[in-house]
Amino acid sequence: MHIGDGVIGYTKDNKIKIASYPDNGEFSNVTVFTTSSDAIFSMKLLKGELNGIDSFILMSDGTEAGLYHKKNKSLTSALVRVVDFVRFFPELTVRGMLVDSLKNVIQQVTVDDCSIAIIADDYGKDVRHLPISEQRDLLAVGSKKYPAHKSKRMNRINYILSMLEQPIAIDEIARRLHIKKKYVRKYTDFLESKGIIEQCGNKFIYLR
Repeated sequence: MHIGDGVIGYTKDNKIKIASYPDNGEFSNVTVFTTSSDAIFSMKLLKGELNGIDSFILMSDGTEAGLYHKKNKSLTSALVRVVDFVRFFPELTVRGMLVDSLKNVIQQVTVDDCSIAIIADDYGKDVRHLPISEQRDLLAVGSKKYPAHKSKRMNRINYILSMLEQPIAIDEIARRLHIKKKYVRKYTDFLESKGIIEQCGNKFIYLR
């Protein structure tokens, strides 16, 4: 059910689409409240088969201001990547990313409340289940900061994540990879910055 402003979107075939458009009434910044006497006339009820839909995104009018293009009535394609983060990254990591984005980006273009809710199929999925090319894109492996040997680097990252299913120290990771600890540290720093591993004492563990 949708009443008033805000947008309901969904993803299908790796594209973002709209299930319910905002209803601001006759004027901008004017909406319909659930307590309004004529709310029933603006109420939209949606039902049907998923047919390949793999996530839903609900947002308030404040978030809508930064993610919805009124002119062409579309949501930004960046939300597809946001859904991927919801699927493959730990909850606290994703929550932190969303809070930062709402505070530092969305709130700069609106004075309205900013809220967003996302539900995705395959929540909590292991990033290692993705094809190597998609893993690289999601983790930004092979960017200017991490340039060469993308596939080799990603394969090594996957091996490290497999080891980190149980707490393990850098010394042991270095021994198994046959590389120096300083190079292992680069990998652990990178993965820790992405929020997918955590250091506990002198050991690291994969967060899933």
